[in-house]
Amino acid sequence: MTVIARDQVASDHLVYAWPFPIGPECEVSCSDDEQVVMCPAWMVGDRLGPGRHRWRTPDPTRPVGAFFVLTAPVEVSFDMVTSFMIPSTGQPIRLRASGSLQVRCADPGLLIAQFVGLPFDSVNEGVMRSVSRSLERMLARLLTRRVVMSQTPVAVTDAGMLPGIIEELIAYNPTAGAVFGVELIRMGHLVIAADDGSTPY
Repeated sequence: MTVIARDQVASDHLVYAWPFPIGPECEVSCSDDEQVVMCPAWMVGDRLGPGRHRWRTPDPTRPVGAFFVLTAPVEVSFDMVTSFMIPSTGQPIRLRASGSLQVRCADPGLLIAQFVGLPFDSVNEGVMRSVSRSLERMLARLLTRRVVMSQTPVAVTDAGMLPGIIEELIAYNPTAGAVFGVELIRMGHLVIAADDGSTPY
């Protein structure tokens, strides 16, 4: 009987898609900090928790997929650049914000249901990119608004402003625009820089 388990190379991936065909019956090995979502006929089926499980497909004539989903926190990095002009002064501003945040999968079934059966090769990279882009869009709006209202980039680059920026960002739930089933645990770090955009980064 085939035994399927997460590849150790992908031990820190939020989602690891089993890359090989799965027969009508297999043994599934699931670690303590993950769930395995079995997808017979490309539909979300059983969700298997920690331990070893003997699993049998309800329809041996249809293909089966298996997705190993970490339930422990995973770090996602971001790097955002936005440019604009302060309307009242016409001053050009370029902001760059980079850092990291920790997210976790709150609902593995919901997360996998969004892309099961689609021809994705890099599922984990796509999920992480979705999270970082969601945060970057929200952060760009937040920082632009603060600079325009105060008419100076010091409103976001001053170290004393950072706690308020992070608090506001978290209140808006920066993962809300990402794939469903993923939630923010905490911000890791955030670095903000500003210039007039006349030199390349």
